[in-house]
Amino acid sequence: IDNEFDFNQYCTFNVINDNDSNILTINLIYRSPNSNNENLDKLCNVLENSKDNEFNLFIGDFNMPDIDWKNYQSKNSKYSRFLSIINQKSFHQLIDFPTHSKGNILDIVLTNNPDCILNIESFGNLSNSDHCIISIDVLSKYDSNDECDLMLNWNKADMNGLKNHFINSNIEANIT
Repeated sequence: IDNEFDFNQYCTFNVINDNDSNILTINLIYRSPNSNNENLDKLCNVLENSKDNEFNLFIGDFNMPDIDWKNYQSKNSKYSRFLSIINQKSFHQLIDFPTHSKGNILDIVLTNNPDCILNIESFGNLSNSDHCIISIDVLSKYDSNDECDLMLNWNKADMNGLKNHFINSNIEANIT
């Protein structure tokens, strides 16, 4: 979906079934730790203008270490509008484990439909990143009569082997 807001550190896409109902809107967010108040206001506009009749997911590195996610509070008043919008839109923040090597929850998952999130877990850090990899299982409806392409069964994957592969890989050397 074309971004319609000035906040330029996100992308949005919809997952739509055949009859255009039950739209899942996924917003991938990155907010720099050096962001100013104007940038935070632009992010708030994105959240504030999300459609209430859609299943919304906001996933990403929000870089807000001052927020206590158990109580949805912050001693830093600059997050007041952000927290107020989360409350108004009935968003739930679902990450309850540190996502950064310093023990903070910087990477978050916000949704207005928490019952459709089946599982969230950390797979550890990717290479030398100071953030963990987050896996999210989302419940969605599908028509079992549709023809499907061959799909990998990730439940049978060797996750420890995959994790070790990425830990021991020099990913930066393979990026061109």
